Amino acid sequence: MRIYLRQSRGRLSPENAKKGKSRKISLYLVFDYGKDQKRQYEFLKLHLYEKPKTNIEREHNKETMQLAEAIKAKKILHAQSSSHGFVSNVKCKIGFLAYFKSLVDKKFDSSGNHDNWLSTYRHLHDFLKGNDIPLELIDEGFLESLKEYLLSCKTRETNRDITCIQIMLLISLKH
Repeated sequence: MRIYLRQSRGRLSPENAKKGKSRKISLYLVFDYGKDQKRQYEFLKLHLYEKPKTNIEREHNKETMQLAEAIKAKKILHAQSSSHGFVSNVKCKIGFLAYFKSLVDKKFDSSGNHDNWLSTYRHLHDFLKGNDIPLELIDEGFLESLKEYLLSCKTRETNRDITCIQIMLLISLKH
């Protein structure tokens, strides 16, 4: 994946041009995932003066570009650390239940697989009594107690034992 910092010229209405206002340039990031992949864009809500007239405007442009480059560097670092299996500090603050729900939503395309994920989410929700916990608190002890819970409870619809697939879904999240 490559990340580019791009600029987009803003529009200037004739009224503002008459008033002597200058055009601004908007900064955004382009996330290019490679051939045959859709690009993503993130607008930074940072603006530059197209033709800075004063030292203050020039200084504003310089500081804004430094900030935009820092944001880009942070995004690159996050992408590289994620690709090598590291979890960022931001992701550690995400709740496990919310994270698992996002995984369930991604599996929506395949009905059989989605049903397993959804059933596992429901059991996880019951196990946590609806209280979300941060991902950073997930450890061997938590997974072991969850495994014991799943082995002891029945499925909701058929009152059968929990399947090995559901237990393996949760255990595989650890790795």
